[in-house]
Amino acid sequence: YVQQPLDPLAGTWQTWVIPSGNAYRPPAPPAAGSPPWQAEVGAVREAGARRTSDQETAVNFWAGGSGTVTPGGLWVQVARDLIVRDGLDLPHAARVLALVSVAIADGFACCWDAKYAYWSERPITADPTLAVLIPTPTFPSYTSGHATISAAAAAVLAHLFPADAADLAAKAQQAAASRLWAGIHFAIDNEMGATGGGMVGRLVAERARNDGAESSSAPQ
Repeated sequence: YVQQPLDPLAGTWQTWVIPSGNAYRPPAPPAAGSPPWQAEVGAVREAGARRTSDQETAVNFWAGGSGTVTPGGLWVQVARDLIVRDGLDLPHAARVLALVSVAIADGFACCWDAKYAYWSERPITADPTLAVLIPTPTFPSYTSGHATISAAAAAVLAHLFPADAADLAAKAQQAAASRLWAGIHFAIDNEMGATGGGMVGRLVAERARNDGAESSSAPQ
C-alpha cells in the first residue's frame, strides 16, 4: 500500500492514432460489494488456489517489473525477433518497431485513462488474504495494462506478420491471464483491457494500410 499512485495523468498524454486517451473509455467495472464484484473476487481466489507451475512461469515471464525491459519492452522484443527471423532491411524493420510502439503508447493512454477515471481497487485490497504471487502495482486495477498493450501490440504484429497471427494472439492472451494467475488483477480487468487494446491495435493497423507506404515485398 502506497500513498502516491503511478502516472495518474498518463491518460491525458498526447496520443498518436486515437483522438485522445479518453476517446474509447470502457464502461465502469462492477461496484464494490455487488454480486458481480463478489464473483470477480471469488475468481481471483480460485485462480490462486489452482495456479499451476506453468502459470507461475508465465506470471514471472510477463511481469516486466522494475529493472526489466517492462511489459511494453517484451513486445518490442517479440517484434525484434520477427524482424531478425525474416531478415527485414532497415526501413522495414524501423516501420515495424514504430507501428508496434505507437500501438503500445496509445493503448497505455487508454488504459491509464480508465484506471484513474474509475479508481477501482485491486484484488489484494478486496481480500488481503489472497495468495498473491508478485507485488501488486501502485495504480488502480481496471483495466489491465498488460492486457491492453499486449492486445494492441499483437494486433499490429498480426497485420504485419499474418502467418504468426495465432501465435501472437496466444501470447497476448497469456500475458493478460498471467495477471489473474498472479492474483493482482480481476478477470474483468483483463477482458476489458484486451478489448480496448485490440481496438487500438486494429486502428493502428488500419492507419498502416492507408498511409501510402505499403509494399508487396514487405510486411504490411
